[in-house]
Amino acid sequence: MKAIAAIASAMLVQSIAAAYLEIGENVPTEEMEVRTVGPGGGGYLYSMGLSSLTNRLYVGCDVGGFYRSDDLGRNYKILNTGMPGIMMNAISEHPTDPDTILVGSRGGAAITRDGGLHWKSLRPVAKGVVKASLYDSTWPIRAAAWSRANPKRAWIGTGNWNRHYRTTKDQAMVWRSDDGCETLDMVVAKDSPLLNEKQIFAFSPHPTNADEILCTTPGGIYLSTDGGVNWTKQTMGLPTDPRVWARWVCHSRSNPLVVYASFVQFEGKFDPKHPHESGVWKSTDGGRSWTKCGGMKQNPRAGSWVSAFWNEACVFVDPRDENVVWASGLCFFQDSVWKTVDGGKTWQKSFNSKPQGWLQFWGRGIPKGMAMCPSNPDIIAYGNSGTVYVTEDGGKTWHQRYTGSLDEKYCCGRGLEVTCLSGIVPDRAVKDRWYLPYMDLGLMTTEDSGKTLYRTTKGIPHEDIWDGTCFSLLQSPDDPRLLWSTWGRWGALGKLQPGGIFAVSRDAGENWNVMTNGGWTIGPWPYLAHVKGKAGNDILFAVNKQVQVSVDGGAHWTTNAFPYPERAISVASNGGDVFIGTDHNESVKNGFNGSLWHSSDEGRTWENLTAGVKDKIADIMSMAFYGDAIVFSARHPHKADRGGGIFLSKDRGKSWTKVIGFLQSEEVRFLERGKGMPPRILVACGRRDACDPTVPCGGVYVSDDFGENWRRLIAPGFDRPSARFVVPDPFNPDELWIGTGGNSVFVLSPRKDR
Repeated sequence: MKAIAAIASAMLVQSIAAAYLEIGENVPTEEMEVRTVGPGGGGYLYSMGLSSLTNRLYVGCDVGGFYRSDDLGRNYKILNTGMPGIMMNAISEHPTDPDTILVGSRGGAAITRDGGLHWKSLRPVAKGVVKASLYDSTWPIRAAAWSRANPKRAWIGTGNWNRHYRTTKDQAMVWRSDDGCETLDMVVAKDSPLLNEKQIFAFSPHPTNADEILCTTPGGIYLSTDGGVNWTKQTMGLPTDPRVWARWVCHSRSNPLVVYASFVQFEGKFDPKHPHESGVWKSTDGGRSWTKCGGMKQNPRAGSWVSAFWNEACVFVDPRDENVVWASGLCFFQDSVWKTVDGGKTWQKSFNSKPQGWLQFWGRGIPKGMAMCPSNPDIIAYGNSGTVYVTEDGGKTWHQRYTGSLDEKYCCGRGLEVTCLSGIVPDRAVKDRWYLPYMDLGLMTTEDSGKTLYRTTKGIPHEDIWDGTCFSLLQSPDDPRLLWSTWGRWGALGKLQPGGIFAVSRDAGENWNVMTNGGWTIGPWPYLAHVKGKAGNDILFAVNKQVQVSVDGGAHWTTNAFPYPERAISVASNGGDVFIGTDHNESVKNGFNGSLWHSSDEGRTWENLTAGVKDKIADIMSMAFYGDAIVFSARHPHKADRGGGIFLSKDRGKSWTKVIGFLQSEEVRFLERGKGMPPRILVACGRRDACDPTVPCGGVYVSDDFGENWRRLIAPGFDRPSARFVVPDPFNPDELWIGTGGNSVFVLSPRKDR
């Protein structure tokens, strides 16, 4: 390992030494025991699969990666070891070997041959793939399928999961393998009209002819009869409106000439004077000509949005009967599954029930993945924007399979944790009580160390989903029942307030009082810090592109005279001192570094502790303190070489050393280890889905010698997650709570056999 350069005590400020552990270097590991904590569900369930082993269910999520259940969703395991991407778009089980699974994600394609326990990126064996990038999604895979006619043949197709994320080259491309994915070739002919499309949504290989395959794109349906080399666009009987996209296609295995496909309207509002074009189309000649199926009464309200861009709009045909078809996601926010038993002449809603489980405050979800069990087609799994439902009797009854709800108040996860934390706060006075601020879910509390949770948002307005995200939470050092918190919508401003919401609870979060008339103007994503005033008053600082201060515990707020308020993004306190971290600014000539500012007089004056540092510093995300030592984490959102990492000072900011160079450093903490021993440094590192899969980013890193040596914590299922927070249990410091951007909470503890 690389040693820290010696700090020159005679220098007031020092340029950061170049000798530090850099991303990609081999780091020793320490194996831990692990358990998951969370309510279950919560994220978009993009893709699903049901195994020929009957009880095995696969779920692919937007932020959490790949999950497997061996009991049809009653319990899950997170299986991301070796996975190149965590935004999972496609899952395809091998037709004869259920332990071989092909997946597509925004980070590329991967394969497992042991049921998901270990994954191998297919980028190294795929010819013609754009070079991997740390930040750009150069090989996003949207579609993947095996051939039943030739089980060694498979196809994968490129495609972004949504229009807001663009690749280096937005173009529909197809790779094919004829050796079980040992190698992959880009097979589309250079003059193929398919290359004019931006992405491929789904494949349907012919059940008995290995050279024939259909695919769906925003521009329609394409057919290949030579294994994917040449493609022709099929137009006979299909929609011509460019706002209507082909989303899913499926052959009948009992009669391969019969094919069904779904189309959804990409944008616009419903107009009763014009037909709504979303629906299911049927072909009886292998996809050459089509007719629209009738009998599907969607009944959107006049003027309501009918855009189904976010919907997967899946279609599956019962392998025993060409006339039994399942479809979902054909109209925005119509959280339902349709079924026909007469070949599409008439349809009935099979799933249209009231939301089950704890996740009901959103109302109905956005339709996402669906799957049919190949060995028992009466088993159907359906996922939406947060929940999973399963029927085992052909749609007569449906049961939620995402959470272990205990009653109307309490819930407990079953391993399908697909949520993002915005903080983790232990109750310093009450053992086993933790406050978990979530994005999109509000605030949840556990009083038994994560065995059960309940939502604590009473008093926060539900209008415009202001209770959806709890951005930050502080516990008073004097009164453990006194909590301060900030709330708002994730990713958008609402109508209720011009900015976020500040609220106070005096009963440990059971009830909240929104402080709306005290001058609070700060926008969403505000972070809080607390110091005790010289007069014994509670002084609060709130930061996010503004700096506001309250000297009366949050009742009234004023703008602070911080020098660069528009760049302030993080805040922390140490005793009576306040520290603010800023972002970097590359739009200015020569660029502005991220900077760490300090005030010892309740925010009246500020000192830049990093003013003399010549090297690059990215956005400063968090800080920690131990005696005269200060450590901060920096993260650059787009560039690997722009100052991301961990920076350490042993002399209260007079000189600095960069001790670790991970580009996605989210949070850093000191942990006291005993008299005469240096503190332990804990680092939580995020993970970008577009990262080069060879880069070992993500996870938790530990140093016991002020950054000279590092080790990475590992555990089954805990494989480089997008770790955002690392918090020791105040009653058991060896137990670490890891808050993630996709898998809720992992709790790590030393192995009992050591």
